[in-house]
Amino acid sequence: MTFNLASGTLANPITVANLGTGTVTINQTTAYSTLSGTLSLNRPTTITGGGSDRVAISGKITGNVGTLTVTGAPRVTFDQTVGNANDFTGDVVITAGALQLNTIYALPSFADVTVNSGATFRLAPGANSTVTIDSLNGAGAINGDTGNGNYFKTLSIGNNGGGGSYGGVMSNGGASDTTALTKNGFGTQVLTGNNTYSGVTTISGGTLQIGAGSTTGSLGSGNVTDNSILVFNRSDNYGGNVTNVISGSGSLIVAGTGTLTLATNNTFSGGTVISNGTLKLAASGSIAGTNITIYPSGTLDVTNKAPYVMASTNTYTFVITNSTNGVINAGSLDITSARVALSGVFTKAGPYVIATYTNLTGAGFAYMNGNFNIDYNYQGAKRIAVIQPHPGFVIVIR
Repeated sequence: MTFNLASGTLANPITVANLGTGTVTINQTTAYSTLSGTLSLNRPTTITGGGSDRVAISGKITGNVGTLTVTGAPRVTFDQTVGNANDFTGDVVITAGALQLNTIYALPSFADVTVNSGATFRLAPGANSTVTIDSLNGAGAINGDTGNGNYFKTLSIGNNGGGGSYGGVMSNGGASDTTALTKNGFGTQVLTGNNTYSGVTTISGGTLQIGAGSTTGSLGSGNVTDNSILVFNRSDNYGGNVTNVISGSGSLIVAGTGTLTLATNNTFSGGTVISNGTLKLAASGSIAGTNITIYPSGTLDVTNKAPYVMASTNTYTFVITNSTNGVINAGSLDITSARVALSGVFTKAGPYVIATYTNLTGAGFAYMNGNFNIDYNYQGAKRIAVIQPHPGFVIVIR
């Protein structure tokens, strides 16, 4: 069923009852249309902008719509105010054209939003405002209002524990606009697009993952406040050094097979886990405030540091699985105050090479979680190796 809109303002309420099957379409056929009455949508509904101007909806959208689809050029705007904030339940899918949010009351905080390739999700709620949704999917664009500059706005994701995968580009919009991103809740939000927004990325809950194992996915250019979990998962070098400053109480996980190079003085404190691939520190890069765990497929590359000091404030845990282990590759390495732990199952007598270097300072590790035979120049090849005489011995770090 299709309801065609004429030009001007329709103040009467529209009710789509939960009768029959299929999608109801509200279709714009003229230049400009305004809906100021309540829209009670209880079946899947499509709003189509088919004219030369926008469809402006200021009336409250309520009901159990299932899926609310926005399609057609140039745009549909949601203009609700505090007294008639939208509270519909269901997904929002933008298939073409743009959905522009002109207020913070335009979407319920539990909405799952999908922006299809070629479509735009435009954030224009006014200065210093936050648009709150539950999850984000698709490959279309997200940006701010392209006019009326000097807007700072935040997209907050995961507020109902949802997660998604977004492969589009999130940008600022206007030349003087700034867009920021906040991840809340317990779900995982994946970003696989090469984002350009310049505001702060804040991780307050759950996981924000950059990349999905291939060669795309990035943060914006702003700093990161990580109070939960930040995961990097790409198979390449991330397009060069990562220059975002990462702070907060959260952790960082390197999960991809590629090489992640950190080039700033990062101060996050929740732990660094290299489960796969390589974490490399540029000469200007640091993760001094965090304990470091290196899994068998992981490498910490500190060859750019001269020297790299394994400080007493960090514990370096090497996980051993299936006769292999993680490793540190260094140039000049200072182990005078180093705290080292081994975790896992030894299935061979040794050696387990846990570090390579070109120059070594210090007679040995300051602390190890066991009585191990350590060779600090194994076979004269400038390698630190653990010699374990009892295969099958198990160490568990708790």
